[in-house]
Amino acid sequence: MIDLHVHILPGLDDGPGDWETSVEMCRIAADDGIRTLVATPHFHEGLFEPDRQLIADRARELADRIADVCRIEILIGADVRIGPNLPAKIRDGVVPTLNDSGYLLLELPDGAPLPELQRIVFDLMVHGVRPVLTHPERNPQFQGREERLRPLVDAGVLVQLSAMSVCGGFGRAARRAAHRMLRLGLTHCLASDAHSRVRRPPRLSGAVAEAGRLIGPGAARRLVVENPDRILRGEEPAAPRPTREDRGPGLLTRLARRSVPFLSPHERKVERPDPERAPHAEHAGGVPEERRDRGGGGGA
Repeated sequence: MIDLHVHILPGLDDGPGDWETSVEMCRIAADDGIRTLVATPHFHEGLFEPDRQLIADRARELADRIADVCRIEILIGADVRIGPNLPAKIRDGVVPTLNDSGYLLLELPDGAPLPELQRIVFDLMVHGVRPVLTHPERNPQFQGREERLRPLVDAGVLVQLSAMSVCGGFGRAARRAAHRMLRLGLTHCLASDAHSRVRRPPRLSGAVAEAGRLIGPGAARRLVVENPDRILRGEEPAAPRPTREDRGPGLLTRLARRSVPFLSPHERKVERPDPERAPHAEHAGGVPEERRDRGGGGGA
């Protein structure tokens, strides 16, 4: 499995405070069947601002430290809070996308109006960045109103749910919203959003089993294997499908919904990153260089 969202580098945010904890988190992940971790410290202007070089250096050191402990690939990214200077920081290489793929983990503020979120997302996309919304099931404005995500998803935004939400670890409202987003076909990947060994560990298997009961084992596994692998390559992940009981309104209603303004057709033509030319993340020690063609080893 591939975990796209892990706070595992010490001293950069509210994740682990020392290398011992980081190494133990890697061991926990390996025992759970995770073979690739993307180290994604918070980037929140004015609070946490690790730059790309610092993140890459810490990821490389972590890979060296776990070489005799477990076999896990360490890649880099960031969990980015929306800020006024974000497009410029991405363009200047300060904030890394996931494995330099053009996909960006984007954390939405709880209270921002939906039109403002749409504007921010559009601004990123016209700069060639594909947002991956992190844990919207924990955002109160989507709880019980999960269909609010539909215009964003239709425009090309991806959705990542937290594994603990699916299993109830963030409370009933987040669990209900996560289950509903899965059944509505509004979920592209699951990730741990791990911060620690005990309270928020890097585990995915329980959430995959729970999601499998909702959308089927094959579709659930796609959220932690095939889709994350495609994202790390800069490719288009498989589109999620609603379950039979949540297929929603018919053709006329769907056509009417599409008339709601968000992005016009010409605005939706965002240049996709070319996986053949996209630069790769810093290669953390102990991992073969061919790992980023991901031809046979997306990691299960």
